Amino acid sequence: MMNRIVKATPLPDHNVLLFFESGHVKLLDMKPYIEKGGVWAEIDDWQVFSQVAVQQDLGGLEWPGEIDFCPETAFEVSNPVPSALLRDLTVTYSPRMKEETGLDQTV
Repeated sequence: MMNRIVKATPLPDHNVLLFFESGHVKLLDMKPYIEKGGVWAEIDDWQVFSQVAVQQDLGGLEWPGEIDFCPETAFEVSNPVPSALLRDLTVTYSPRMKEETGLDQTV
């Protein structure tokens, strides 16, 4: 079963925060791929890396220059986001959660 990516957010240090259609939220570290060189070296530049997008047809990742990463591999090699970070993200981006918890944190 393919687990498509529905949203991808580039983060500093060549990580991508991935939201999968299954509800999983994972962190993909692209540094090992960039270090291998070749086509991956192109995304070492933040101006290119930050343009990551979700492929509408396949649910994978894509960057300018026809660089892509399949969703199955992304799911397998990425790591679950720590629950503390998920809580901080929820508090930061959910007005209702801010009201209920009284917290107003930034990530």
